[in-house]
Amino acid sequence: MTRTEAIEALRQLKDTTPREAKLSDAVAILEEVLIAHGLADVVEAFRELEVEWA
Repeated sequence: MTRTEAIEALRQLKDTTPREAKLSDAVAILEEVLIAHGLADVVEAFRELEVEWA
């Protein structure tokens, strides 16, 4: 995912409801960006936190 694609995807979330869905989708977009830029290890460390979004 490119920077422009990520920004556009986050803008589209603005109208998403409920709030929990917005947060979950935003995290997924950020994970995708990190992976695309070679930071998959950061994503894995984040996922190990086992944070519940919804």
